[in-house]
Amino acid sequence: SQAVALTFTGGGSAAGAPATVAPVAAPVAAPAASAVTVNAGTPLLVRMVDPVSSRDPQGKRFTTTLESDLVVNGTTVARAGSKVYGRVQTAQQAGRYAGQSALDLRLSELAVGPNLIPLVTSGYTQAGDKSMGKTARGAATGAAIGAIADGGEGAGKGAAIGAVASGLKKGQTVTIAPGTLLEFRLQQPLTVKSSL
Repeated sequence: SQAVALTFTGGGSAAGAPATVAPVAAPVAAPAASAVTVNAGTPLLVRMVDPVSSRDPQGKRFTTTLESDLVVNGTTVARAGSKVYGRVQTAQQAGRYAGQSALDLRLSELAVGPNLIPLVTSGYTQAGDKSMGKTARGAATGAAIGAIADGGEGAGKGAAIGAVASGLKKGQTVTIAPGTLLEFRLQQPLTVKSSL
């Protein structure tokens, strides 16, 4: 019978073979954040949520909402209904006899997602009637009535009575109620980062 010789080459065991390393998948890049700039002069039409008046303290914060989408070159920066916050820049209440009520409002922050973006806008200013004008008209009317009733001396008395009667009416308070539409304009460009 014939003997069959089997020869094994390589002489190494399986443990000595180089290990095969599996390729590592490249991390998926997150969408790049793109900065959108809203130019100065852009109008912002907002609807009041909180009431404000000339009796409010300077610096009081109030809330409004955007009336329409804020869109720049086809990109929506903020949706209609987004919160826009403002502050009372100045407030002045007319006195009983003289002065004029005035109210100056500015928008200060735009809510975009969880972020509040600072704003610099023009002011919305409203003034009431001058109290002095009312007092002067009241005094003149009182003087005329006094003159008719009691000659020259009555004119002086009538003027004093007219001034007091008119002065009892406090200066007109400027009030902006919830739901009122106000328009402001950006005074400085507004840059908002958004993922496209």
